[in-house]
This record gives sequence, C-alpha cells and structure tokens, in this order.
Amino acid sequence: MGGIEGRGLRGGGGGGAYHILPSDWQLLDLPPAPPTSAIHVRVTWARGPASAELTLQSGEKEAWWQQPIAARELFWPEVGVAEAGLLQEQVQWCRELRELEPHSRGCLLALALLLWALEPLEHEEETRSCLKELQAADPLRRGFVSDAASRLEVAAALLRRGAGPEGELRLRGKALTSLPLLEHLTLVPHLDLAHNGLGGLPAAMGALRRLKVLDVAHNRLRSLQGFPPLPWLEELGLEGNPLDHASALSPLAACPRLARLRLAGTPLASAPGAAHHVGLLLPGVDVSWG
Repeated sequence: MGGIEGRGLRGGGGGGAYHILPSDWQLLDLPPAPPTSAIHVRVTWARGPASAELTLQSGEKEAWWQQPIAARELFWPEVGVAEAGLLQEQVQWCRELRELEPHSRGCLLALALLLWALEPLEHEEETRSCLKELQAADPLRRGFVSDAASRLEVAAALLRRGAGPEGELRLRGKALTSLPLLEHLTLVPHLDLAHNGLGGLPAAMGALRRLKVLDVAHNRLRSLQGFPPLPWLEELGLEGNPLDHASALSPLAACPRLARLRLAGTPLASAPGAAHHVGLLLPGVDVSWG
C-alpha cells in the first residue's frame, strides 16, 4: 500500500507525525518498508491527549485502527462529562436515598450510572450490585437492565485489558445478553464469550477484523444468522448451543481461514447425517463433535 486515506489526517512530511484536523480528507504517502515488515503509524488528535494506533501489514489490503479508550465514555457518556466533585455529591445523595427507599428504581439506576462515571473499576462491585437489584425491582425493563449490565461487564474487561492487540479478552460467565462496545475490540485476537446468555452474534462483530479464536460455547445460539465473514477467524467454539440444522452454520462458509469448529453438546451433533451436511457446507474444516 502506498498511502492511507483518512478523515482529517494531515502529514508532517518525510514520515513524521500526522495530526488529525476536524475536517477534510488527505491521502498520505507512507514511508517505504521491506516486503516482510509491518508499517506502524501513530496518529495523534490535534485537541486533547488522546491517541490511536494504526497498523498496516505489508502485502495485505486491510488497515487496523484502534480508537483510544476513555473510561467515562464506555458506560454512559452523557453522565461522564460532569465534574468529579458534582458526581461525588450526587452519589452521596443517591446512597442516602437508597437507605430510605432501598428498592427505588430511579435511585438504583442513577447510582449505577454515577458510580461508573466517577471511577469505573473502583466502584465496579457496587455498580454491579445496583444493576442486579434493579433487575429484580423492575421486571418489565429486565431487557434494558440486562443490556446495561452487559455493557458494564464488557467495559470493565476492556479497562483491565487495555486496547492492545496481545492476549485474550475473557468475558466467560458474565451473564451477557448483548455485545456492546465492539468498536473497541478491533485488535482482539482471542475472545472468550462462553457460558453467557447470547441469543445471536451481531453483524457488528465484523469490527473484530483481527479475531482468530472465538469461544461462544454454552450460550443460546440457534443460528449464526447475521454473523459476518471474519477474515482471520481460525477457531470457533459452539459447544452446548441449541443448534439443530447444518444450515444454521452457513455464514461460516464466508470465513476463509476457519480451520476448527467445535459442536459437541449441540442437537446438531446427534442429528442423523449432520456430519455429512456440515462437511459439504464447510469443506476442509476440522469439526469436533464430542
């Protein structure tokens, strides 16, 4: 690749730093590199200290971009813009009100949002407790609260792990019902989502362009409808999901590097002729049935 096109990118010349402006498009020439090496560009925002990473692998047609992680923006951005002193004052009010009305739905939700905006990991357990109590107190909005709890778990895992490309992001057994914040998982190579409550895998997972290993065993997946073609996916674990037709796996045919698929404990594993149909659908994929 001889250049990179990006919104608001401006070059410093001679392979120097590039600064992002709020408007216009620029096409930047990249410095020459040997065919076997990667080109790494660091991009810095013109306003504020935030930065982002961009890696271009020689010979590939993809550019990998990882946006910076701002803790206060991960859970509820509208609350995170307030000053810390004001947030602390409101937290104290909510705690006092909670003593008087321990099952107040508004108080529980407000306290969860304020605690996260104030200091996410320091108040993680109290935030989680508020959301669990809110689920019990407001069954009509259980779906909304479950999605909020899922966002909390993903955000906390991201803050602990960081946004780098190394290692595994573990979200096993976190009662996830949705997959938020996928835009922050761009460089994750190994994602563990086993033992959750996911009923589907969204098309937004296409943001995980570097994902090689995905474990979604023991969720509630009946099909992979909407699952995007992930170019680097090599291994997928689907054990224990209620998959009962080979056609439910058809989106996987668009994953060019898929080599290993685990289907133990699914209804499909005991269905007559399943191995034959899956073999026709996914030739060359090593399928584990037990």
